[in-house]
Amino acid sequence: MTTMTEGEALLWRSERHPQRSATQTLLLILDRVPDQARWYAVHERATRLLPHTRARVREPAVPVGPPQWATDPHFDLAYHLRRVRLPAPGRMPELLKFAQQAAMAPFDRNRPLWEATLVEGLPDGKAAYLLKVHRSLADAAVVLRLLSPGPPPQPRPNRRSAAQLLTAGTTALAHPQAAAVNALHLVASMRRAAAPLTASGSPLFGGRTGSSWRYRVLECRLTDLETAARAVGGCVGDAYVAALLGGMRRYHEIHGVDLDAIPTSMPVGGHRTVATFAAPLAKADPQERIAAVHGITLSLGVEPALEVLPSVLPVLNRLPSAVVAATGRILATADLYASYLPGSPHRTRLAGALVERIYLFGPLPGSAVTAAMVAHAGVCCVAVTIDGTAVADPDKLISCLHEGFEEVLAR
Repeated sequence: MTTMTEGEALLWRSERHPQRSATQTLLLILDRVPDQARWYAVHERATRLLPHTRARVREPAVPVGPPQWATDPHFDLAYHLRRVRLPAPGRMPELLKFAQQAAMAPFDRNRPLWEATLVEGLPDGKAAYLLKVHRSLADAAVVLRLLSPGPPPQPRPNRRSAAQLLTAGTTALAHPQAAAVNALHLVASMRRAAAPLTASGSPLFGGRTGSSWRYRVLECRLTDLETAARAVGGCVGDAYVAALLGGMRRYHEIHGVDLDAIPTSMPVGGHRTVATFAAPLAKADPQERIAAVHGITLSLGVEPALEVLPSVLPVLNRLPSAVVAATGRILATADLYASYLPGSPHRTRLAGALVERIYLFGPLPGSAVTAAMVAHAGVCCVAVTIDGTAVADPDKLISCLHEGFEEVLAR
């Protein structure tokens, strides 16, 4: 039995599925149906390497501390592995509909928090693999690496050790005035990381509840996106976000809404903390948008708040309300949430089947649209989760996002 980390406990206790969900859904397109015995074996191996996949969450009798991961004495791997066949014609629309319905079904909180489904009935003898996992258990990308051949991924070390945090605490007690000044600087950094949230939310996305998910996908060649980014000194992530913003701009123009910027959240600077900023919509030139996004992400990536927040979360929970409130603003609701995972440059296999595409569908953390791009074997696979209570025409929105990518790639 192990104790949840502060971050895991936050994801577990703050979830209100599906409105404030912590469920990630990984969708793989396979070139064929994998061998049943090998498919079972890779999951057997993965659950041995990641013990939490065989554990359930146990709350303390007195809720004053974090929950614990307790090994499920009745763990049954067969319960977590499902197999279905899509109805004809079994193409991408039918697959995405099945995936979004499966993702919206809540987990049984008395069992380990994951499910895997092998989907058959796709054209040309292909298959799909659907992995649904709660983020308190693990990131879906980590689980995918466990399912692949090769050594298991190594955990990332904490940027600040317990000894460093203890030293900081001792220094604060010895020099309270200096500590107060440093705290104010940290608050200012948090405000910059959570803002410039000067953009008003889109009137097209108001009244959303997050209770209805719509899955859609896009793709493009990684080399084309790299070329577009390099033309203005940016990176792939900048070009990706600029393409999303171009699509958002087109969508608002179609609906007669003139919007200069849109509140956007994304992981910044390699940190696991999310920053929220006013992303430019008014810039019609895609190269100008890439450059603008690049400048914003560079400035936010060096904010001290993004460096220390994951490490000092337990401390922040005991600080004055002003600091805690500033911390909460970093997770402020945005209209668009965007993330990018570099992925593998090489083709991979799952139980012998070739993985052709990888789509990672994120939840809706208060956003109207969540987009996640995974670069896999030279292809950028973009998974888009749309709040159906806010976007009445998701196909029109995805068409606009497609045009946004074409606009960026044409330069």
